[in-house]
Amino acid sequence: MTNTMTRRRAAFAAGTAAVVCGVVLAAPASARTVVGTPGPDRIIGTRGDDVLRGMGGDDDLEGRAGEDRVFGGPGRDTILLGPGGVDVAKADLVDTAHGGSGMDLIRGGSGPDLVLGDAGDDRLFGGRGNDVIHGGPGDDRIWGGEARDDVRPGRGADLVRLDRGADHVFLRNDAAPDLVLCGPGRDRVDRDEVDPQDEFVSCETVVNP
Repeated sequence: MTNTMTRRRAAFAAGTAAVVCGVVLAAPASARTVVGTPGPDRIIGTRGDDVLRGMGGDDDLEGRAGEDRVFGGPGRDTILLGPGGVDVAKADLVDTAHGGSGMDLIRGGSGPDLVLGDAGDDRLFGGRGNDVIHGGPGDDRIWGGEARDDVRPGRGADLVRLDRGADHVFLRNDAAPDLVLCGPGRDRVDRDEVDPQDEFVSCETVVNP
């Protein structure tokens, strides 16, 4: 495979690919594990079931098709999960993670994260930072984490569980029942329209239109 930025050759062991010089590399068809460098990388998976590890640096990680496991590592990373079955993403520090059309499991890190579930019945965890979490279409399960989070479940029958911090949840009326379990802290829930199917537990403020 040719390195598109330095024109050097990258050697891949059987079943494993390593990014050299922190550049753009796509996993060969035989590779299922791709490991980045301590610097900024862009790593692109295959149509199969891949494991992508960004390691250090500000990385862009794209899983594409298949049931992928993507780990950002230290740094400001962007994770994009493609269509497929069950994808798993683990971010760290300040990150953006975007799910695909399948069922995704995305875990934020210790810093502020942007977690986007997209279509499918997703499991989204914010982590310990001030996170923004969008569920997207599907019946999602969202855990806010320990800090001040902004949660938008999206369409579907969603469960939102909040932790410590003054969290904000925005619900849209989509004719599906939502359950919001507020935690310690002054949490607020805003609704664009009253939906009698929605339930709220231990929420300090619920604002109706």
